[in-house]
Amino acid sequence: MNEVAALTAVKDLIDSNKETLVQGFVHQGVAREIKQITISSLTPAIDYYFIAIYTDTDEDLTRTGFGTTTALAPSQSIYGMIVEVSDYVVFTSTEDELYEEMDSDFRKLCDRIIKLLRESYWITDANTSIKFKLMEDRRVTKENLTDIATNAAEYHSMCYCRISFQLIDECTDDTTLYE
Repeated sequence: MNEVAALTAVKDLIDSNKETLVQGFVHQGVAREIKQITISSLTPAIDYYFIAIYTDTDEDLTRTGFGTTTALAPSQSIYGMIVEVSDYVVFTSTEDELYEEMDSDFRKLCDRIIKLLRESYWITDANTSIKFKLMEDRRVTKENLTDIATNAAEYHSMCYCRISFQLIDECTDDTTLYE
């Protein structure tokens, strides 16, 4: 398995396109930025926009029909990738509906990340040169988990989205699976 390479490939793709992903987003006179991208689900958000990338499932598939030795070696790995995007929301004084502008831009950011993934199709980890491809059906799922604060003294409203998809590591030489 090349789980870290898959995580790094997605991180590098988002990082190298972060200016384009937030283009046109300005709140309270300040241009918005992707401040933090991590490949650990354990890293806490220090600044926003915050993006955490991790896997929820990894699966090795084996070859069949090539004899017992070859059939034991994995020939393909599938990674269930999760990209979580979050942001604290702040209203703009000119808004008629509180948080509407920031929530709208947040949703656009998530849609732009999905578009980037689907357009890229092949994603390469720069450190290992291992290539991963988006699952053949190019299915990417977005869950909008944004929640409004019920008690402003204790909580702060957050925009939160979980993007999930599968990457495939196609191996013709099984020794690359364990680099």
